[in-house]
Amino acid sequence: MIARGQVYLQSYMTENNVMQSLADQGRDAFSAVELESRQFADMPPFSRLAGVILSGKNEKSVEALGRTLVQTAPRSDDFTVMGPAVTCISRCYADDTGDVCLFSLHAR
Repeated sequence: MIARGQVYLQSYMTENNVMQSLADQGRDAFSAVELESRQFADMPPFSRLAGVILSGKNEKSVEALGRTLVQTAPRSDDFTVMGPAVTCISRCYADDTGDVCLFSLHAR
Protein backbone atom coordinates (compact mmCIF):
# COMPACT_ATOMS: atom_id res chain seq x y z
CA MET A 1 0.00 0.00 0.00
CA ILE A 2 1.23 3.48 -0.87
CA ALA A 3 1.16 5.98 1.98
CA ARG A 4 -0.59 9.25 1.28
CA GLY A 5 1.11 12.52 2.01
CA GLN A 6 0.75 16.22 1.38
CA VAL A 7 2.21 18.12 -1.53
CA TYR A 8 2.42 21.90 -1.71
CA LEU A 9 2.60 23.56 -5.12
CA GLN A 10 3.50 27.16 -5.79
CA SER A 11 2.82 28.67 -9.18
CA TYR A 12 2.27 32.01 -10.87
CA MET A 13 0.06 30.21 -13.41
CA THR A 14 -2.61 28.50 -11.35
CA GLU A 15 -5.02 28.61 -14.31
CA ASN A 16 -2.67 26.34 -16.31
CA ASN A 17 -4.30 23.01 -17.25
CA VAL A 18 -1.45 21.02 -15.73
CA MET A 19 -1.71 22.90 -12.44
CA GLN A 20 -5.50 22.44 -12.41
CA SER A 21 -5.16 18.70 -13.00
CA LEU A 22 -2.66 18.40 -10.15
CA ALA A 23 -4.77 20.51 -7.81
CA ASP A 24 -7.80 18.31 -8.52
CA GLN A 25 -5.68 15.24 -7.72
CA GLY A 26 -6.44 13.85 -11.15
CA ARG A 27 -3.39 11.82 -12.08
CA ASP A 28 -4.99 10.53 -15.27
CA ALA A 29 -6.15 14.02 -16.25
CA PHE A 30 -2.68 15.40 -15.53
CA SER A 31 -1.06 12.69 -17.66
CA ALA A 32 -3.45 13.35 -20.55
CA VAL A 33 -2.93 17.14 -20.43
CA GLU A 34 0.85 16.79 -20.15
CA LEU A 35 1.08 14.26 -22.98
CA GLU A 36 -1.09 16.42 -25.24
CA SER A 37 0.98 19.54 -24.57
CA ARG A 38 4.21 17.61 -25.18
CA GLN A 39 2.90 16.29 -28.49
CA PHE A 40 1.81 19.79 -29.55
CA ALA A 41 5.25 21.21 -28.67
CA ASP A 42 7.07 18.25 -30.24
CA MET A 43 8.78 17.46 -26.93
CA PRO A 44 9.69 14.03 -25.50
CA PRO A 45 8.43 11.36 -25.82
CA PHE A 46 7.57 12.64 -29.32
CA SER A 47 11.13 13.82 -29.95
CA ARG A 48 14.52 13.78 -28.24
CA LEU A 49 16.45 16.43 -26.32
CA ALA A 50 20.14 16.71 -25.60
CA GLY A 51 21.40 19.32 -23.16
CA VAL A 52 24.73 21.04 -22.75
CA ILE A 53 25.48 22.69 -19.42
CA LEU A 54 28.18 25.31 -19.14
CA SER A 55 29.37 26.56 -15.77
CA GLY A 56 31.90 29.05 -14.54
CA LYS A 57 32.59 31.74 -11.99
CA ASN A 58 31.83 34.60 -14.40
CA GLU A 59 28.20 34.58 -15.56
CA LYS A 60 28.80 36.96 -18.50
CA SER A 61 31.66 34.80 -19.82
CA VAL A 62 29.55 31.66 -19.56
CA GLU A 63 26.64 33.35 -21.37
CA ALA A 64 29.01 34.64 -24.08
CA LEU A 65 30.40 31.13 -24.61
CA GLY A 66 26.85 29.77 -24.83
CA ARG A 67 25.93 32.36 -27.47
CA THR A 68 29.11 31.54 -29.42
CA LEU A 69 28.34 27.81 -29.33
CA VAL A 70 24.79 28.43 -30.57
CA GLN A 71 25.99 30.74 -33.36
CA THR A 72 28.63 28.27 -34.56
CA ALA A 73 26.56 25.10 -34.16
CA PRO A 74 25.83 23.18 -37.36
CA ARG A 75 22.42 23.76 -38.94
CA SER A 76 20.09 20.98 -40.04
CA ASP A 77 16.42 20.31 -40.72
CA ASP A 78 16.81 17.32 -38.39
CA PHE A 79 17.34 19.36 -35.21
CA THR A 80 16.86 22.77 -33.64
CA VAL A 81 19.36 24.47 -31.36
CA MET A 82 17.59 26.24 -28.50
CA GLY A 83 19.10 28.66 -26.02
CA PRO A 84 21.25 29.69 -24.35
CA ALA A 85 19.20 30.32 -21.22
CA VAL A 86 20.30 30.80 -17.65
CA THR A 87 18.83 27.96 -15.62
CA CYS A 88 16.93 28.41 -12.39
CA ILE A 89 19.34 25.90 -10.82
CA SER A 90 21.99 28.60 -10.66
CA ARG A 91 19.62 30.80 -8.71
CA CYS A 92 18.32 28.07 -6.43
CA TYR A 93 21.65 26.47 -5.62
CA ALA A 94 24.11 29.31 -6.14
CA ASP A 95 27.43 28.66 -4.49
CA ASP A 96 31.05 29.37 -5.24
CA THR A 97 30.98 27.15 -8.37
CA GLY A 98 29.31 29.96 -10.30
CA ASP A 99 26.27 30.32 -12.50
CA VAL A 100 25.08 27.77 -15.01
CA CYS A 101 24.05 28.34 -18.60
CA LEU A 102 22.15 25.74 -20.60
CA PHE A 103 21.22 25.12 -24.19
CA SER A 104 19.77 22.05 -25.80
CA LEU A 105 19.39 20.31 -29.13
CA HIS A 106 15.87 19.37 -30.10
CA ALA A 107 15.92 16.44 -32.52
CA ARG A 108 12.87 15.66 -34.62
